[in-house]
Amino acid sequence: MRFENGFTVIELLISISIFTLILTGLTVSLMQQQRQMNFTKESVDLGQTGRAVLDLVSSEIRNAAARQGKNFSIIFSNGGSQPDGQCGAETTQPGTVNSPPDCFTVLTWDKTRGQFVDTMDIDNDGDTQEIIYPSVKADVDVNATIGSTLVLNLPDDWFPNGVSILKAQDLLGFRSRVSLCSPNPSINCGLTPSACTECAAILRVSSVNSSVKTVTIDASAGSPIIGQNMVSPDPATFTDFVNNYFIQRIATQVSEMSIVKATTFSIDTTNEVFMVERDLSGPAMQYAGGPDAPSVVDMQLVFNVENPDGSTTKVGLPKDTTNNKYASFSDAAVAGSMPNVRTVEIYLLLKSRLRPHLLSGANVGVQTIPRMGDRAQRTSKDPSLGEGFFYKIFTTTVYVRNLAREEFG
Repeated sequence: MRFENGFTVIELLISISIFTLILTGLTVSLMQQQRQMNFTKESVDLGQTGRAVLDLVSSEIRNAAARQGKNFSIIFSNGGSQPDGQCGAETTQPGTVNSPPDCFTVLTWDKTRGQFVDTMDIDNDGDTQEIIYPSVKADVDVNATIGSTLVLNLPDDWFPNGVSILKAQDLLGFRSRVSLCSPNPSINCGLTPSACTECAAILRVSSVNSSVKTVTIDASAGSPIIGQNMVSPDPATFTDFVNNYFIQRIATQVSEMSIVKATTFSIDTTNEVFMVERDLSGPAMQYAGGPDAPSVVDMQLVFNVENPDGSTTKVGLPKDTTNNKYASFSDAAVAGSMPNVRTVEIYLLLKSRLRPHLLSGANVGVQTIPRMGDRAQRTSKDPSLGEGFFYKIFTTTVYVRNLAREEFG
């Protein structure tokens, strides 16, 4: 049966079939494009996150090295990341393939080259304004030592309008301009001065008295010593440190005192988040990663230390004394060698937030992840990672040229 101005049933079926085939092809093409777009977006997000983290870490290391001469500027914990984001002690597996992410604190001495910039309500009227003031004191003036308490006089310009630029829990750095020290007890600084650096210490402030312009450092609530290179191992008491080391090598010598800023970098291994903590006083804050962004899974560091004979020792790798490699600066053979670091290699492992699909519709599948620092080659089948996610390694090398210099700046 045929309609005068229409189509037969067979013609309609053929037309519908052709349209269905075209629509199916378009749908498949759109799905492939969507998958490719998602895959590309994940790759772009990984790249942005990785570069942001590396830029932050690199700039902090460069700033720390720019003004502190050859004193310590980095505290390295091999596998020290904790779920709370703070550096803990060395794990039981530093320098092994099972070592968790590394953690380190960057200590920036006199961060702004003699001028510390901050905002402060000077007039106590609720309005803050930017102020610029010196952060270096040309000498260290002891006001009193009372038991486990050290009281120091501060300069007038650290009290703009009578308000102290320091507060409780801030960090003060001290360095002698004439005395050499090394935390490695086997080194005689008189015989091998190139292996030592200026005596230095970083102490935590307990309280500030603006009326008499003094600062108190008190050990009654725990040791206020953040770092020091005068005695190894650490002194038994703060009183011993002050009376037998600080007074002789800092307070009675040509010395300087500066405000120290600390930044701690770690990974929350539970939530796979890159954490940043300021001034060792917490809390650690999320900087990158999390459920709505690519995860930061691992961070590994390798330090290249120049020896007096020109050779190089690597720190942050599995311990191998034959090939001049050590797991951490806590090893006696490399203790105190942080001032001789020439470059820092930083490795980050990031994971996509979703399991992206390839054009074929399959998951990314099993990826091989090359060696990173003290972590051997892994695959995404590793229980600590996760198959089907997209992984990417980001790496950079920071040239720490100023750690080789004796002068201050």
